[in-house]
Amino acid sequence: MDKPKRMRIHWTAEMRDAFFDTLAATCNVSEAARAAGVASQAVYIQRRRDPGFAVEWDKALKLGYQMLETQLVAHALAGKGQDDALERAGLPPIDTLLAQSVLERHRKAMEGVPYRGGPKPRIATVQETNAALLKQIDAAEKRVRKAAP
Repeated sequence: MDKPKRMRIHWTAEMRDAFFDTLAATCNVSEAARAAGVASQAVYIQRRRDPGFAVEWDKALKLGYQMLETQLVAHALAGKGQDDALERAGLPPIDTLLAQSVLERHRKAMEGVPYRGGPKPRIATVQETNAALLKQIDAAEKRVRKAAP
């Protein structure tokens, strides 16, 4: 079966500007792709193919993280938890815990610390391993019996 051919996208200056401006403002690749009028997959393909695009991507994200950090400081100065003070300061709502988490993950990535998200790995017990192996052997035996004439 033939693979479907991907349609190559011709990136205009306007598309690139829309993508990088939105990426810098939101740090959200999907939203930035929509702003450029392309699918998220297309921007990742472009990033792989075009080193200049990859450099601009990194710059936009760096600006985005700086903006997020600035917003957190502004919220702190305006009075964290005081909705009326934030409204008077003209600040958009922000999930400060999430923003801090994102900034911390970004900082670690810039320092070369790998992200170890998700649940902690667990080592199976001998009994669990044996049970899993016996289950696989049983399934293999059933397939052999079914395939035999």
